Amino acid sequence: MIKRAINNPSVFVLKPQREGGGNNLFNEAITKRLLEIQNSDERHGWILMDRIQPPSVLNYMIRKGEEPIFTGVVGELGIFGVIMGDSENIILNSEVGHMLRSKENSTNECGLIEGRGALDSVYLTTTDSIHC
Repeated sequence: MIKRAINNPSVFVLKPQREGGGNNLFNEAITKRLLEIQNSDERHGWILMDRIQPPSVLNYMIRKGEEPIFTGVVGELGIFGVIMGDSENIILNSEVGHMLRSKENSTNECGLIEGRGALDSVYLTTTDSIHC
């Protein structure tokens, strides 16, 4: 898998094992980092994942202090969970919430704090009520 990512990094994302956004690596940065850590224990601090290529839609991005812009956006749905247990028993394993964010399709990260994304809301409808 590491060789595939080095040779074709655009279909992967390399994520560090820590909290907070803005630290993921994409494209050539993946190749460079993997070559640096491939034979070291430091590689255990990273997760190599297939990159999701969600569909883009046109929508308004509304940010504080800025005029709304009509642009291509993609959504990211995060599901929060909690698991508690010990080496033999799982006491609790449950979904505890969600967050829907949107980002411009021209950016890799969806950092809300950095102003690269925006909170979003779900609008459910039946397919027969959609008029394109």
